[in-house]
Amino acid sequence: MPEQREQGENWWLVTATLGVWLGVHALRTYLALSVWNLADELPLELKGVPPAAVHLLGLLAWPALRLVGPKRALAWFGNAFFAAYALGGVFANADLLSSILSFAAWILFLWWLPAFLDAAVRAGAKQVIAPGAVLGISLQVAGQTLLHGLDAPLLRGISAAVLAIVLGGAFGWSNLKLRVQEESRPAPIGRGAVALIGPWLFLELTLFANIGRVGQISGA
Repeated sequence: MPEQREQGENWWLVTATLGVWLGVHALRTYLALSVWNLADELPLELKGVPPAAVHLLGLLAWPALRLVGPKRALAWFGNAFFAAYALGGVFANADLLSSILSFAAWILFLWWLPAFLDAAVRAGAKQVIAPGAVLGISLQVAGQTLLHGLDAPLLRGISAAVLAIVLGGAFGWSNLKLRVQEESRPAPIGRGAVALIGPWLFLELTLFANIGRVGQISGA
């Protein structure tokens, strides 16, 4: 039994790590393509509308989780996020399609994250959430450093497609390995989850994970 529990926790940790890593990619792609592919086509007063509307849809995660149910939400939202992320890499050269897929990936990540947090608490694996988040951010920083400051999800060509399929596939596989405990009432996630989804996650995924920006500000 302890061995089985440890193996189960390992899958939760792997999924948390890959989920946060891909979530970084999803946010940075969504923000970049909102500017590059859409902002030039809109008048000044409307430039902020598409990214704001997309993010508002993402914030409907909690109603979506309640509607679908915790057991199905983890698999459904995870699979949909994997599909949008992988297809975004495959069609990276198609401006309009890649923009739509990046918006869908960000929405679906925001829907998957609370489903994962809820499921981890139900399964008694909430201890993997913090290390998984740290590892995911660390992998983002390491990957960006290896690419000399470039963002991996904003690559083009065959390398973008292969990377998106490999990373997305690994996430999708690990997410499907998780087992969600059904309960009569939702498990309490706690206020720490709000901090994760809110200011901390925003800063980590935008400023702190941007090697070039940190270097420019700090002079390091």
